[in-house]
Amino acid sequence: MKKLSEEFCYNAIRGTFPGANKIRIPAVPGHVAKVFIFKINNGSRVCRFNEKTLVMRNQKLTKMLVDYGVPIKTTQVHTFQGQYFESYEYDPHKTLAECETEMSDDEIINAYKSALRIQAHLALFPLQQFNQIDKSHFMDVYKITMTKCINNYMMQYLYRAVYKRFSVGKNMCVAHTDLTPANMLVSDNHNDIVRLIDFDAISICNENMAVFSALRLYPLSSAKELVEYYQDISGHKLNYREIMFMLKLFKGTLDFRKRLNDISFRQH
Repeated sequence: MKKLSEEFCYNAIRGTFPGANKIRIPAVPGHVAKVFIFKINNGSRVCRFNEKTLVMRNQKLTKMLVDYGVPIKTTQVHTFQGQYFESYEYDPHKTLAECETEMSDDEIINAYKSALRIQAHLALFPLQQFNQIDKSHFMDVYKITMTKCINNYMMQYLYRAVYKRFSVGKNMCVAHTDLTPANMLVSDNHNDIVRLIDFDAISICNENMAVFSALRLYPLSSAKELVEYYQDISGHKLNYREIMFMLKLFKGTLDFRKRLNDISFRQH
C-alpha cells in the first residue's frame, strides 16, 4: 500500500462521511494500517486505511464472525481517489494496553482468560467456511503485516522459528494471531474482554501457535495457568512443553533486546 498522508486520510473521511468531525488518531495507533476515530451525526466510527484485498476480505470475514458470535464489529468498504479503506462502529471501551497499569494482577489474568475463551470459540469456526473467503495462514498474514512493524531481524527470525517449531499440518484452526493488549477492549469492571480489534490478524493457524501468540506479551510466571485454562475450556490437548519453551525463548529475546537498547541509549 502506498504511503498516505494524514491530510489525504482526513479528506477521504470528510469526503465519504459528510459532517465528519473531531477526527483523531486513537491512543493506541495502528502500526500497519493508518487508523482514525471520528464523529458523525449518529455516533462515532473507526476508519482504517489498508490494502484493497484486506479491506474486501475483512468485510466478508467480520460479517461471518459476528453471525458466529465472535465479539467484533462488522466493517464497511469505502474508496476515495482509488484508495480503499474500511470503517466500523466505534466502541468506547479502552484497550488492555491503555488500562493494564491500573488493573490488579487478578483483573489482568481474568481479562486474558476472557480472551482465551473467545479464542477457543473462534477455533471452532469451520475451516471450510473460512476458506471460502480467505485461505490465509499465519505466515501469510505475518508477511503482510508484521514485517512492516517488526524491523528487527532477530525478532523476525524468532517468529518464523516459532511457527516452524509447531506442527503446521495439525491442530489447524481459525485464530486471532495478534491477541496483544493493544487489540483487546476491556470491560468497565476490567475482568472481561468485550471486543477484539485488528481483523487483519485473523487467519488459519496451528492452535499451539495461536495460544503462544496470545500469551507472548503476558508475564511468564502466570502463562502456565493460562495454557492449562485454555486446554480445560477447549477440551484440546496442546503441546504445553513446547509452548512454554517458546514463550521463555521469546521473552528472553525481548529482554536481551531491551538491554541492548538501554546500553545504546546510555552510550549516546
